[in-house]
Amino acid sequence: MKLGIIDIGSNTIKAYLYDTADEALAPVCRVSFYAMLSSHVANGAIDSEGLSVLAESCIKCRDFLLENGADEIRAYATEALRSASNKVEAVQLLKEETGIIPDILTREQEAECDAISLMYFSGKTEGIGMDIGGGSGQIFEYKDGKAGRSISAPIGALALKNRFVSSDIPVPEELGKIDSFVRGFLDVFGSITVPEIDVMGGSASSVTGVLADGDGKVSLEDLDDFIVSVIGRSDAFEYISSFAGGRETTLIPGLEVIRACGEWFRASSVRIFLSGSREGYIIKNGYLG
Repeated sequence: MKLGIIDIGSNTIKAYLYDTADEALAPVCRVSFYAMLSSHVANGAIDSEGLSVLAESCIKCRDFLLENGADEIRAYATEALRSASNKVEAVQLLKEETGIIPDILTREQEAECDAISLMYFSGKTEGIGMDIGGGSGQIFEYKDGKAGRSISAPIGALALKNRFVSSDIPVPEELGKIDSFVRGFLDVFGSITVPEIDVMGGSASSVTGVLADGDGKVSLEDLDDFIVSVIGRSDAFEYISSFAGGRETTLIPGLEVIRACGEWFRASSVRIFLSGSREGYIIKNGYLG
């Protein structure tokens, strides 16, 4: 069966088509739209412009999947809809416009899907994983093949940019504030040391081609040097645009989350995976095979 998945995030809305008979769970094709829903929130609700962007993006995703032969389409949403006071209105709009009713994942469900995905693709039975999205970030422990302690916090790249960064590119003082804010959520893990952290999400995947080795591995030292180098460039916006178009203002805040967590867990490196919660969602719901 060809299964289409629409992933409604805070920064991007994406559509992926999978052949569920393919145990590699590699998407047949995909499309992505920078909807920036978190930037359309006023007084806790997604404003009218944001609802229009949401509907238009999901219509494009649905049409893309159908044009490419999807037999079935499922959709799920994370922080942007989860935290919106008018999420019922948003879901009703999507039902009317697309015929699809998205699952709104709880923070715990999202973290569980992330953990399932990383265990599937990494082949590990224990470790620390992260998925840094636009509105929220999930950080979780997995052990003995099961998801353990986890947090889901407002530490997504777009959320942090909106909260702490006054211009397009953060200055060192703003990165320091992001670092302190992220660390404030990590006490739940206590003192854990791991050699490597497994990382998913747009900020991480965007630097795969410029930082990671063939296995997706990036040393914490190289990551730190990269952040310092980029924010010191007079053409930082244009430079980021050259390899991560659409993430010019959110890339560095997202990478700072990864760097801060790497230091907290005393890791020497991170390993980037191009999978995400969507593959975990497929596995968890029994769509594979």
